[in-house]
Amino acid sequence: MGEIVKSKEDNKLIIKRRRKKAIKKALILFIFLIALLITLCFKLPIFNIKNMIVQGNKVISSEEIIEKSEIKEGNNIFYINTKKIVGNIKNNPYVYSVKISRRLPNTIVFDVKERSAFFYGINNNKYFIIDKESKLLETRSEINNMNLIHIEGLDYQNAEVGKEIFNEDDRKSKIINIFSTLIENNISGIDITSIDIKDVLAIKVYHNNMCIVIGTSDGIEEKLNKAINIILAKPELSQSNGYIDVSFKGNPVVFVQQ
Repeated sequence: MGEIVKSKEDNKLIIKRRRKKAIKKALILFIFLIALLITLCFKLPIFNIKNMIVQGNKVISSEEIIEKSEIKEGNNIFYINTKKIVGNIKNNPYVYSVKISRRLPNTIVFDVKERSAFFYGINNNKYFIIDKESKLLETRSEINNMNLIHIEGLDYQNAEVGKEIFNEDDRKSKIINIFSTLIENNISGIDITSIDIKDVLAIKVYHNNMCIVIGTSDGIEEKLNKAINIILAKPELSQSNGYIDVSFKGNPVVFVQQ
């Protein structure tokens, strides 16, 4: 007679084999369902793009962002190359960054962070619009209604829109960055209207017609604060012609043209 009663070890082995087969079948079914779902996502019309939303933009129009993206209504929402689209949009110098997200079933959202025009320079009757990181954003024939700070001492001969006026290691680039931060954080009400960095050893800034002689780039913040406090103490200096020399240690020299 054959063996009727199997040992406990044999029963465990049988159960283990059955469990493996069940797991294998479940895994195959799961993979099949995932593949089916992916196929449906690429084929079903419900996932065709119908809406495109642009947010965070103030300077660049939403229409331009969408046009630069090259996404068309009716494209499948899963079948877009976000890396390429980001590259296309960032060809606009005013775009600092852009994130693309999908809102299922059929909406694309562009979250845009823009560069801000901060300075302007003049060369050959053209206005060069520059951001605080020394990137040339555009050239214009006029700057009406643009609240920008005039900067002197930059070379525009080889300047290209979308690129920095000079490299990050350039001394003038670092000086511009320092002034940008100080101006952004200025809450005194004493506005800087112009910066002269033609000579980095003899830096000057202007508040209206009042020249503030900074000298070298060492201790710019301390020097500028000293000059601003003098103007705050004597408000008439805001409307005067003259200079405040804070380029040296000791008491500043204040001269007002009579």
